[in-house]
Amino acid sequence: MRSGIYRIRNIVNDKCYIGSAAYFASRKGVHFHNLRHNKHCNNHLQRAFNKYGEDSFVFEILCVCLPEDLISLEQHYIDTYIPEYNICRIAGNTLGVVCSEETRKKISIAHTGKKLSQEHKEKVVTALRNIVRTKNHYKHAFKPIYKLCPESLEILEEFESIMDASVKLNVDHSSIAKAAKGKLYKVGGYAWSHKENYDVQTIRFNIENTFSYKPIEQYNKDMVLLKTYKNLTEASQELEVSIQAVHNCVYGKSKSCCGFILKYKNNNNGHFKI
Repeated sequence: MRSGIYRIRNIVNDKCYIGSAAYFASRKGVHFHNLRHNKHCNNHLQRAFNKYGEDSFVFEILCVCLPEDLISLEQHYIDTYIPEYNICRIAGNTLGVVCSEETRKKISIAHTGKKLSQEHKEKVVTALRNIVRTKNHYKHAFKPIYKLCPESLEILEEFESIMDASVKLNVDHSSIAKAAKGKLYKVGGYAWSHKENYDVQTIRFNIENTFSYKPIEQYNKDMVLLKTYKNLTEASQELEVSIQAVHNCVYGKSKSCCGFILKYKNNNNGHFKI
């Protein structure tokens, strides 16, 4: 399925834009083409793109759904994330047709203070739980999952599925899925594991080898160790560069970052599976 809800996220400050698309690929293409040519209709997003650069923005799929569910689900995610780059906070999907700046502002003003009815909220929850997914790619989303204490990995709460946890905690379901697979350390302030895979030793090992958790070492051009950062985020903040720039350096996509060589600690080539 190619339709659903997406966000364009600034990995430097975590601000984002939420939208819906009938076709993800074409919608992404239109956004970034207009941003690169400085003609995007959303001035907030365009100014941020010009300031931080293309490498600081990622296109992320939040939810795959049927076209008829786009509006209600888009509203759910707008209410959940409160996206800083959205000019209009009311979902009004037009399947790829972009409203003018003036139209967006009028819609926003007209709906200011408007609250969703309980019936509308229940419809959103129902739609989220009945999203049609391809069997092999999304079957993990319906398995029981544990919310864990990130330090002790003690079980704090059990949910029927990733989607159930996502709706109740207002956390991106795809991020929970990545955490349950050992690709992220914490999501929503917690560690995660599928019930059938719960094993403290294995989870601890996976956490210590996620790219966001692993310490990063800073070297000069003579390979003299200068400093060790606690994680990727700390390195990004202290070097005053994007997370993507640090990520590219430790993975060998760029030779240096701010004149330094960066590598994951205790890993000579800077590569490990995520």
